[in-house]
Amino acid sequence: MKASFYLATAALVTSLTSARADCLDDVANFADKICGQIRTVGKAGLLTGNGDLNATAKELIAKSLGQLSGHGSTATKTYEDILQEQLGAERVSLRKCGIALAKAAIDQTCFKEN
Repeated sequence: MKASFYLATAALVTSLTSARADCLDDVANFADKICGQIRTVGKAGLLTGNGDLNATAKELIAKSLGQLSGHGSTATKTYEDILQEQLGAERVSLRKCGIALAKAAIDQTCFKEN
């Protein structure tokens, strides 16, 4: 009886670990996609004259969130705020951009109770 309990527990832990690993891979791809587009489009192409995100930047976030759809609903506002903050700096650090977006996505998708 104890052996079957431990076996079932081990199987559950293994499946949870693999689900989280998949989520982390998705989050990394999400952050890379958005921050990589910053390099392609350029900072000026993603901001309005007021320093707010333009429609192109908001569309990029919305499209990129499609890959995270299997991990529950996520709000775009959080990512828009992070991207605007990253683009507001005098010089954009793609590394910092990726870290900030990935951390928010992990908090909202990988460890969020569904």
